[in-house]
Amino acid sequence: MTTNLFFSSEDARVRKRWLITALFLIFVSVLVQLIMILGTEVEPDKGSQVVAETGLNLIVYIAFSLLFFAIAYHCAYKKQGTRWLMFSIIVSTFFLVTTLGCCFIVPEVRENWLTMGALLLSAATQGWWIWSCVRLRKVNKPFAILKRAQKAFAQSKNSEILGLHHESLIKRWPQFEPAISQEFEKAKQTLGPA
Repeated sequence: MTTNLFFSSEDARVRKRWLITALFLIFVSVLVQLIMILGTEVEPDKGSQVVAETGLNLIVYIAFSLLFFAIAYHCAYKKQGTRWLMFSIIVSTFFLVTTLGCCFIVPEVRENWLTMGALLLSAATQGWWIWSCVRLRKVNKPFAILKRAQKAFAQSKNSEILGLHHESLIKRWPQFEPAISQEFEKAKQTLGPA
């Protein structure tokens, strides 16, 4: 399935900024984890055990971050989807609220300026990430609607059902009528005469 919508220069900038934000989020997340590890007081007799555990935790965290990025890149950037972006917005908002709550409620965090700074940097980056996801979702929405139209038209068995799909899609998203109608005409030609 091909799409008939093209990115404007502003859309391309939004996509590029989202990609930069995603990479920056991974970098800041790993940096915050390192700061949190360095800011943790360790009992002298358990030093090597803690280093091994935190090293393993950091490797798992980096792997999880890269997996998250790969899924986000594929679903939101490459396939112009909106569902993963919405999921990211909801989850990231939860993490943002939790992070800010830790900064201002947990006494151990308030007393340790290094940890507090790391968490505030994380919160700022999460806020930037949420904003970038919202903007990319807005750019991707027409593509998602067009894909939905293409799928509905491909499943139509006859011209009557095709026409019903066309009408319902136009009612639901009148602002995308030209692109939907163009896909409708293509589907009508492939369906052949009634």
